[in-house]
Amino acid sequence: MERGDYGQLYLHSLLGHITPRTSMKHSSNYFVLLFGVFMLAGLLLLAWIGSPKTVTAVGEELPTLDLQPLVATDEIPTVEGLKGKIAVLHFWGVWSPESVRGYPGFVRLAKRFEDAPDVKVFSVISSAGPDFDLDGLRQSAQEFMESVEAPLPTHADPAAMTRGKLALLFPNGTFGYPTTILVDRDGVIVATERSDMQRLSEQIESLR
Repeated sequence: MERGDYGQLYLHSLLGHITPRTSMKHSSNYFVLLFGVFMLAGLLLLAWIGSPKTVTAVGEELPTLDLQPLVATDEIPTVEGLKGKIAVLHFWGVWSPESVRGYPGFVRLAKRFEDAPDVKVFSVISSAGPDFDLDGLRQSAQEFMESVEAPLPTHADPAAMTRGKLALLFPNGTFGYPTTILVDRDGVIVATERSDMQRLSEQIESLR
C-alpha cells in the first residue's frame, strides 16, 4: 500500500471517529432545545389554565349604593333614582397622592356637567377602610377642598359597602384610588377611569 493510501485510510478513520460524535453532539443539543421549548410551552399553558378569570366592571350593573351626604349636599343617591340619567361616581381620598393629583381634573369634569339635567356627578371621599368617624372625614374633606379652593358636594361610603361591591367587579377584587365609574341611563357600568378626566368627559358626551 502506498503512502497516499495510508494517508487516505487514516483520514477516513479519523473522520469516522469525529463525524458521528459531532453529529451526536448536535443531535443532543437539538433535543435539549426541543425539550426546553416543550417545557416552556407547558408551563405557559398551565399558567393560563390556572390563572384567575379577569373580571372587569364594564358591562356590569351598578350595585346597590350605600352612600351618605357628607359636605354641601343632602342628596342620597340610589340605583333606582339614577335610572334614565348618566351617572359618574368618583371615589377618592385625601390620604392618596394619586387622588390629590387627580382632584383638579375631577373638579373640572364636575363643573362641566353641573348644570346638565341628564348627568349626575358624585364625589365620594373615603378613608383607606370603613369610615366610622364621619365627623373626622368631613373635617378632612372640608380642609382639603378649602386648601385647593375647589369645594364640591361630597358623599361618604361609611361602611365601605359600595366600594366592596364594586371591588368584586374589578380584576382580582382590587379597587384603587382614585377610581371613577361611568354608568349609562340603564344603570350599566360603561367605563372606569383612574386619571384621564378628559377622556371620561368625552365618554359622557358620547352617551348624551
